[in-house]
Amino acid sequence: MLDSASAFEASPFFVYMMGVKRFIKIGISRAPVARLSQIARANPFEVEMLATAEYKNKACCTMVELEIHKILSARGQHKKYEWFHRSPASMAAFYEITRRLSPEIMTDCYLKSKKNYRLFRLDFKLRLSEVKKL
Repeated sequence: MLDSASAFEASPFFVYMMGVKRFIKIGISRAPVARLSQIARANPFEVEMLATAEYKNKACCTMVELEIHKILSARGQHKKYEWFHRSPASMAAFYEITRRLSPEIMTDCYLKSKKNYRLFRLDFKLRLSEVKKL
């Protein structure tokens, strides 16, 4: 879990989706290309970056990532850790969630919370309930 001090770092973070054969990996990173390289070195199969979505800070990015994990898991797509079955539905869920929880929406949650992580999470849940119709 994020602590208050590190949750609101003001440098961009990315939610990424990488593909390896029949699986996708959903994660976050400040440098998704470097992360791709790390995964590729530890994997005997070809790894490709399928998508990224940029957010203002780690807190916003983490909330979006966790929501993607939760939805894919609820749909029976979870394999292990941050890995999910690669399917058109899984990939569409990533695009839909990152579109609905856009950087603008997440930044608005962040600014209204006045850097209080607990309030940020509550505001995020309220906004998510408004936009989530997956």
